[in-house]
Amino acid sequence: MESPTRPPFARPSANDPYLAALRERVLIYDGATGTNFQLQDLHADDFGGAALEGCNEILVVTKPDAVEALHRSFLDVGVDVIETDSFGAFSVVLAEYGIAERSHELAMVSAQIARRVADSYASPGSPRFVAARWARAPSSRRSVRSPTTTFRPVTKRWPSDSSRAASTS
Repeated sequence: MESPTRPPFARPSANDPYLAALRERVLIYDGATGTNFQLQDLHADDFGGAALEGCNEILVVTKPDAVEALHRSFLDVGVDVIETDSFGAFSVVLAEYGIAERSHELAMVSAQIARRVADSYASPGSPRFVAARWARAPSSRRSVRSPTTTFRPVTKRWPSDSSRAASTS
């Protein structure tokens, strides 16, 4: 089932499939991405080397089958919405791994993978949705995963990283 696209931040129409589903029922989202990646027993090579180990966002390019398997595992148990593997895909967090410039690329590839998998599970009577997942910055210091990244750089970078990712598809 091909999903209609609309410009970022556009007001959804009254017949938007997501809003229609919300009017009918509670939608179930997927679960803990990081925890479930740990269950896959991934190693440094899966992340692209020791320097990137633990950067789940890079898996969309280094091991996309792990990301797809994660999405499928949630859809197999009946979730309505899967979230992109982009929780830390903004430049301040990615700078900790030396890949800040890949923020947009990783967010986009993450969305493409999630959309493709969701579409493979969708049917006319049972749509599957994708939600973009970024850390809750700048509203929470807990969104910064690295002990060497402080809250202030996150709050300065968040507007440009998030608007750039949302403005293209």
